Amino acid sequence: MKTNEDTIRLGGISIGLALNSSYSGSENGISYEEEIPQAQLEKEGKRIADEIVKRLREKEGLADVPIVVGLFKQNAGSSMIPGTYFSSGAAPGGKNSVASWNPINEDYVLFPTSGSDDNYRDIDTAFRNFKQDVEIYFSNYTSVIGTGFYQENELKELKVEIPIQFYGVSEVIGFTQYVTGLVMEHFPENVLIEVSVTSSNGPEALILKKAGETEPFVHIYE
Repeated sequence: MKTNEDTIRLGGISIGLALNSSYSGSENGISYEEEIPQAQLEKEGKRIADEIVKRLREKEGLADVPIVVGLFKQNAGSSMIPGTYFSSGAAPGGKNSVASWNPINEDYVLFPTSGSDDNYRDIDTAFRNFKQDVEIYFSNYTSVIGTGFYQENELKELKVEIPIQFYGVSEVIGFTQYVTGLVMEHFPENVLIEVSVTSSNGPEALILKKAGETEPFVHIYE
């Protein structure tokens, strides 16, 4: 931050602490993976955060700097969705521990979902209808997968992956135009929608509709 003397000094530190949500082991030559309970994850995360703050305070120039720590839950390596932040806290200048913690309500959801949570039902229905319409275009179609990002139980972003067999440029353009229409038809206007069309050759097309906008950005890769 800039001071009155027209000089720059450190105004604060922000740290993200990534925590494994499971641990792996082996017994009698058989590998296994066991999930770590959320309560234990949170307890250990806060303990480690206080230790990090304490050690930072010992470094020159950091005794009175505010330090913010976010606790991030990493999903298992086999998971198709990323991890999320679940808590954050701050250690005011001069304090050797985090004074207060606040929960963070974030979540990633894979669509179509097999869950019964009412928070995801409307979007899941819209996604299934979108998926069905996509599959009408290609009878030999493989799969459509969507990842929704929720904050405070409200969908903020939806990223969709559509793998196709390689076709000529005109076929890709026609399919992309068709999918663009489906995006506008099936999904809410207040959500960021990103659709990636790929083939064995790599990216083929990108459809990006920002929240609140009525016209999406469409790009065909050369």
